[in-house]
Amino acid sequence: MNIISRCRLMAVMVICVLTVGITHAGAADKITFKNKNVSMIIGYRAGGSTDVMARIVAPYLAKYLPGSPTIVPRNILGAGGVKALNYFWQQSKPDGLTVNAGSGTQVDPLTYRRAHAVYDTRKLRIFGGTGRAGTVMVVRKEVFGRLTDKSQPPLIMAGRDAIRSGMMMAMWGAEYLGWNIRWVLGYRGSADILLALQRKEADMTSLSSMQEISSLMKTGNFALITQSGALDHGKLVARSEYDAPVIYNIVKDRITDARTRRAFDYWKTLTLPGQWFALPPATPDIIVALYRKAYAAAERDPGFKVRVQKIAADTIFMSVADTENLIRSLAETDNDTLEVIAEIQRKQGIMRSKKRKRSKH
Repeated sequence: MNIISRCRLMAVMVICVLTVGITHAGAADKITFKNKNVSMIIGYRAGGSTDVMARIVAPYLAKYLPGSPTIVPRNILGAGGVKALNYFWQQSKPDGLTVNAGSGTQVDPLTYRRAHAVYDTRKLRIFGGTGRAGTVMVVRKEVFGRLTDKSQPPLIMAGRDAIRSGMMMAMWGAEYLGWNIRWVLGYRGSADILLALQRKEADMTSLSSMQEISSLMKTGNFALITQSGALDHGKLVARSEYDAPVIYNIVKDRITDARTRRAFDYWKTLTLPGQWFALPPATPDIIVALYRKAYAAAERDPGFKVRVQKIAADTIFMSVADTENLIRSLAETDNDTLEVIAEIQRKQGIMRSKKRKRSKH
């Protein structure tokens, strides 16, 4: 091909790109999801916080998308949500017909880098998100006196197989506040942990559901030790509903090592994202814009607000920008910072455990 032919080809290519750009820019009004099914991938079991929020959002998101498609939730379990997001990353087409309802665990590099994740969270096309209202640490009152007395038997800290961010409060408490605890992991979910607390098989745990916290506190047998706090206009604050100090404010000045301080700051960031909603990488901007517009309209819908207040009253909605920034900040955490967390966990004997045998009671 001679120089003139190449120039002609380049000119044609430029004209095509410009033409496509003009057509694409004016296509928003023509895009419709009418008579389409949109699959919503959820990496957690039915009834969990992420599943509940996803099923609240789904009908209202469908309501405001062009053509009002049917959104079908699909639960894919495994590896703390990593299996589902791997599936979403590898199998979903960028056509707007598959979305992911995710959680903070899935964007935690400490979790997904250990679980053979294939996804890059920085490339997800986020269109909505919530923040965490704050996790609290609860303890049975009758054993509270042993919490800082290491001459006494340790308190049993109950957790799931994967150490979630809220549970790490106990890790920092043991490391810098002298908490006298022993980890027992492998519980399938918060329902099993609540039952263990009530049966006195466990002494303490972390909870994020306001309903679960209230149910325990009403018994008069439990006390709140500390809380993770919530993000309020960029500032970490204590939730007024919980009469407990923010653990970050208690521990931060006790950490003098810069490496550990970075790890502690990483953990603080990890406690802030709640649920988030995303389209696959490479989804065209025009489709992403439609989803963001629909999600924002859903948040303003009076019926949606009533439903959220009834089922998930402690939900805090965050902007797309804030959600993306938190996810990006976590993704860019270096491995050395994560290794600090791993070192503390190994020191405290925190490991993934085998499945617990179900109680006969």
